[in-house]
Amino acid sequence: MEDRAAHDRTRELQARFERLEYRRRDLERQNRELSIMNAIAAVASRTLDLETVLKDTLSQVIQAVEAGGGSIALVDESTGDLIPLVYQGSLPALPIRGEWDGQARLPRWEDEPEGEAHRSFASIPLQAQDRVLGVMSIASEPGAAFSAEDIQLLTTISHQIGVAIENARLYEETRRRVEEIESIHRVGLAVTSSLDLAEVLSLIWEQVSRLMSAQTFYIALCDEAEQKLHFALLVEDGEMREGGYSVSLSHKDSLSTWVARSREPVLIRDWQEDRSESPVKGIQSASPNGSCSRSLLIIPLVAKGRTIGVVSVQNSRPNAFDEGDLRVLTTIGGQAAIAIENARLFEQERRRSMQLELISEIGKEATVTFDIQRLLDTITHTIQTRFNYFSVSLYLKEDATGQLMLRSAAGAYKERLEAEPLRVDPGVGMIGQTAKTGQTFLSNDVSREPQYIALDFQQTRSEMCVPIKIERKVVGILNVESDRANAFDDWDVKALETLGDQLARTLDNVRLYDRTRDMAIMEERHRLARELHDTVTQLVFSMVLNAEAASTLLDRDPGQARGQIHRLQETAHDALREMRSLILELHPASLEKDGLAATLERHIGTVRKNSGLDIRLSVEGYQRQPVEIEQSLYRIAQEALHNVLKHACAETVQVALDYTGDAIRLSIRDDGAGFDPDALGPSVKNMGLTTMHERAELVHGTLHIEAAPGRGTEITAQVPKGEISSG
Repeated sequence: MEDRAAHDRTRELQARFERLEYRRRDLERQNRELSIMNAIAAVASRTLDLETVLKDTLSQVIQAVEAGGGSIALVDESTGDLIPLVYQGSLPALPIRGEWDGQARLPRWEDEPEGEAHRSFASIPLQAQDRVLGVMSIASEPGAAFSAEDIQLLTTISHQIGVAIENARLYEETRRRVEEIESIHRVGLAVTSSLDLAEVLSLIWEQVSRLMSAQTFYIALCDEAEQKLHFALLVEDGEMREGGYSVSLSHKDSLSTWVARSREPVLIRDWQEDRSESPVKGIQSASPNGSCSRSLLIIPLVAKGRTIGVVSVQNSRPNAFDEGDLRVLTTIGGQAAIAIENARLFEQERRRSMQLELISEIGKEATVTFDIQRLLDTITHTIQTRFNYFSVSLYLKEDATGQLMLRSAAGAYKERLEAEPLRVDPGVGMIGQTAKTGQTFLSNDVSREPQYIALDFQQTRSEMCVPIKIERKVVGILNVESDRANAFDDWDVKALETLGDQLARTLDNVRLYDRTRDMAIMEERHRLARELHDTVTQLVFSMVLNAEAASTLLDRDPGQARGQIHRLQETAHDALREMRSLILELHPASLEKDGLAATLERHIGTVRKNSGLDIRLSVEGYQRQPVEIEQSLYRIAQEALHNVLKHACAETVQVALDYTGDAIRLSIRDDGAGFDPDALGPSVKNMGLTTMHERAELVHGTLHIEAAPGRGTEITAQVPKGEISSG
């Protein structure tokens, strides 16, 4: 009985020990689970970076089950594929890429080394809220096997990992959405803060690069006139590349032009595997520089119902972009399209304003100088500096030879061109061809232009020749060059053609001035001839008569002969004074040296002395003017005083020069007999009034005559001020 009792007691103790041992192992398992889950929670609390959480978690799991290695792969929600994310151990990542049905299973090990002991594998789904997020695969050490407790531990931990993954993904999604919203807001602020197109494009790139891993980025803008897509901004590996690349909008092997035509975005996750999904089948490369990107995203830029361009981000690794990136880039593109359109409109208005200002400046210059070389130099210099052109030159056609001769240059080639003035035959080169056809000649790539003739010092890549025509006849060529390809666009053509028309009018006015000036010179010579005939010739004739009379009376009546000689002397003095006066009228030598006011004052002194007439001069705010203006005003005053002496029978004359306003005002007022201007008829020319009108018009001024019989006469000339001389 005692033996049986002892036996029962032993069995009871053994059963109790087994229960305690089971309890111990259960507590150890729970402790391991708790320890691993605490470790997972600790990692997740330190960082919500998913890859970091999964690496630390996998390390804890492998250590807990004494495994040889393992990996964690996550489900790509858009494709359903399992994508390996992390692995650990001396073994390579487990081969679990591909479609997965969400069931735990043992994957096939394709590259198990020969001769190694059998291993065991376990694949456990990672779930959260009944959604399979991925798979954790664990491989044992060679010759070892996983126990049921290991599988239970892995299953328990997998739920905790699923929760950590879900939290990390939610955090990442939230962070990304916040960053997207902030970046989109920054894009809105940035692109609306500037109306400079280059700055707007750069700001768009800056904000997109914050959100996406874009190794290649470009913005291409549509040119409706040329039906081309011009790559306005191209960035590769963070560096801006030189522009100039363009492609026809009708190009069939370009994804960018397809997007521009269809207004549909394109997202290709992996160019090598998904190339068949591309809407453009014959494309050779996905990037404008010819490089091949694995993943790419292209969206259209649409503003006011018009496609104005495309934006693209590209990366050399696959799956760099997803639907979220498409959504973000589309949102940014909507704002960018408006900003780009506004910047382009502003640029058009700015350049149009510059064009109008330049036309105004050229017109103003033409009113203040009639030195054609100075005028041409001012024109080329102003065009080159205002529009920042590389080189500007101006050729005029010579009437005698029909050749085009370089008359002025500005910019890069100025010194070389002026050192070796060029003559171009009609039909030779781009300049000669423009002269022959009378049409603007534009080449944005002179290396492909057979008409282009290069000089040894030129670095020209683009050239435009604009004809200058007067009455449909080419009289000159405005030539603009650039050291960049595709440097000129429609705006440049329109602007320079408008300037060409203005230049034609300006040159026509200068030539008209030259002809009118020649006519005025002839008229002046005729007037002086009349004056010589009416005064000096008569005085000389009188001198001859006095000399003959004195000679006859010398022996017979010496006293009367002395009287004739005295009258001869007086007549000779009168003739000398008249000749000096006419010479001074013909060429007032002090005008260029001393200016109008001083020269006019001396002339008035001479007239006062010779005539005894009371003439007074007042000058207010005097400023030196170009010699053409002062010459014309001097001749008007001279002619008016001559008329006073000859016709007015006046006692006093008031001459006034006023420079205080926007124009110069010259007035000559006398208290003489006056006249009726409406009753002059053809005799007006005899009084020099027509000549005075012409002289005022030569310097873009006006002449006003106020007169009445018995009330005197006032002649007023008003001309615009010219450029103030420093002399």
